[in-house]
Amino acid sequence: MSGRRLYDGGRIVTETPVLHERFERPSLRVNPHDASRLGVADGDEVRLVSSHGSLTYPVVADPEVPAGVASLDFAADGTGAALLVDTGQPVTDLRVETLR
Repeated sequence: MSGRRLYDGGRIVTETPVLHERFERPSLRVNPHDASRLGVADGDEVRLVSSHGSLTYPVVADPEVPAGVASLDFAADGTGAALLVDTGQPVTDLRVETLR
């Protein structure tokens, strides 16, 4: 996929100045049709809610993401998407809420 992040917000990245400069804030990537259906544009914030927690991310419309699917990078630093997943369940249901 285009626009994928190479560096996460982990300790090595945040404590190494040359890598920290390359850190990009994570975003929720969705198909442009789905972004339109939600009434959000690139950069608009949405709340992701699961039974395990909630997080706020900006949206990026990405035509490479299939319709009906959302993509959120899973970083090794234990933050981001990891906070939404209940490892005791086989499936994590996720709801996207607009903040407008």
